[in-house]
Amino acid sequence: MVFAGAMTVEGWGEAVVAATGSQSELGKIARAVADVEPTQTPLQRRLHRFANTLALGMVLLAAVTMVVGLLRGMAAMEVFLAAVALAVSVMPEGLPVIVTVVLSLGVRHMAKRNVLVRKLAAAETLGSVDVICSDKTGTITQNHMTVRTIIGGGFQVAVSPETPVSCPQVSVAEDLTCDVDDLPASEALRGALRIGVYCNNAEYGHDEAGRLVTAGSPTELALLEAAAVLWPEVLHQRADEPPRSEVPFSSARKFMATVQEERGGALALYVKGAPEVVLPRCEHEWDPTSGSATPLR
Repeated sequence: MVFAGAMTVEGWGEAVVAATGSQSELGKIARAVADVEPTQTPLQRRLHRFANTLALGMVLLAAVTMVVGLLRGMAAMEVFLAAVALAVSVMPEGLPVIVTVVLSLGVRHMAKRNVLVRKLAAAETLGSVDVICSDKTGTITQNHMTVRTIIGGGFQVAVSPETPVSCPQVSVAEDLTCDVDDLPASEALRGALRIGVYCNNAEYGHDEAGRLVTAGSPTELALLEAAAVLWPEVLHQRADEPPRSEVPFSSARKFMATVQEERGGALALYVKGAPEVVLPRCEHEWDPTSGSATPLR
């Protein structure tokens, strides 16, 4: 059983829906949470304590007033009316209005700082907070990653959000001029993009209406976006050449690998992952000078 709200940490598969809405495990949790009584804000708790203290003091004051009046020989009705009048005068009728006005001023100041407050009491609650814990995804960041620079095989290509490709191409060894359309001509760059695309479980493409449709890890989507800019043909090759076998990425292995069938029936292994895990498994590197693989130094 795969519960709603769960995350797939590796691999892929198909699932059959067995329950939806309130019948799912997540729905049961939602029903349980709905039965929980809402908590009061610090301001509400202080006002509640203040009201209880004021009410207790009012009752005691009224009782003392009646006792003193009766001991002095005043009429019982007169003493009672005096006690009631005294009790009513003690209650601050303008307190709710004053609290509302003060909180409204606080919300106004927060709005000037681009802070949206749905409930007035939240303005005072925020003033009582010492530590704010925030999930950065969707709050501080956009849950979106981009490839900024590709380095390897004697080349360096800058990819920026403003301009898809930064040209001229800058070589690690020397400065070279280039054309944007000629960038994928580098065999080393083609190899790097091919690995990033073939070792990838994200979805990147357009629907029948021409709208971009994406799904998957932000890291893997960033690799597909870079390939779409530098070498779009590799995305079509990936769609036509599904992997023969796959080792999904995991935090323990720190790498992902796929086996692809090349032209002529040969099999190729594509691996992407953490450098400290991938490099010890490599014996050769691409030499842009000779155009072939040389022993890794």
